[in-house]
Amino acid sequence: MSQESVHIRIDRDEHDYLREEARKRKISANALARIFVRDGLAKFDRRNDALMERIDALINLVTKSNVLAASAVVSAALPVGLGATLDEAIKAQMRSHIMEAVKLGQNISSTYDKGTFDQGGANVSSN
Repeated sequence: MSQESVHIRIDRDEHDYLREEARKRKISANALARIFVRDGLAKFDRRNDALMERIDALINLVTKSNVLAASAVVSAALPVGLGATLDEAIKAQMRSHIMEAVKLGQNISSTYDKGTFDQGGANVSSN
C-alpha cells in the first residue's frame, strides 16, 4: 500500500503537547499524530453511523405519525361502531384514502419547507 504525506500547521502549544505525549509513549511525534488521526477518523465513522441510524428512526416515526394522523381523520368521519361492519371493498377504499391523505400531507410539507406554501390569501380569514 502506498502512503501519502499530509502536512499541517499546529500551534506551538499543540506541538509541545504532541512532542511530550510522544516522548512519554516512546514513539515519534509523527507516529503519535498518525494514531490521533486514525482514532479521530474511527470515532467520526462510528458517530456518523449512529447519527444516520437515528435519522432513519426519526423518518420512520414521522411516516408512522402521518399514517396514524390520516387514520384518525378517516376514523373520526365514521359513525361509532361502523368499522366492524364494513366489507373488504370499503376497507380497501379507506386504506386508499389514508394513503392519499399521507401523500397530500407530504406534498404540503415539502411545499411549506420550500417556502412556497401560501398561508394567507383570499380564502383564509385573518385573526
